[in-house]
Amino acid sequence: MEQANQKLEQETAKIRFEIQEEDLSKVSDEIHDNIGQVLSSIGLNLEAINNSSLGEHDQTILARSVSRINHVTDELRQMARRLNGARVEKKG
Repeated sequence: MEQANQKLEQETAKIRFEIQEEDLSKVSDEIHDNIGQVLSSIGLNLEAINNSSLGEHDQTILARSVSRINHVTDELRQMARRLNGARVEKKG
């Protein structure tokens, strides 16, 4: 009976681990593929705005916005890599 309980606990732990790995993979893919793409697109759209038609204050705001979007995009991609890296490292 004791062995059966231990085996059941091991199998349960293995299944939990596999589910966590699957969830990490989905989150990582979502960050990289969807959110990162949307932010990149927004950044490109902002960069395409004709700065010459804007006043100096608006140009400054636009430049800061583009910089922030690029920074967030980079951070998200690094997070996605770390999530994938942790998963790969665990699997060996």
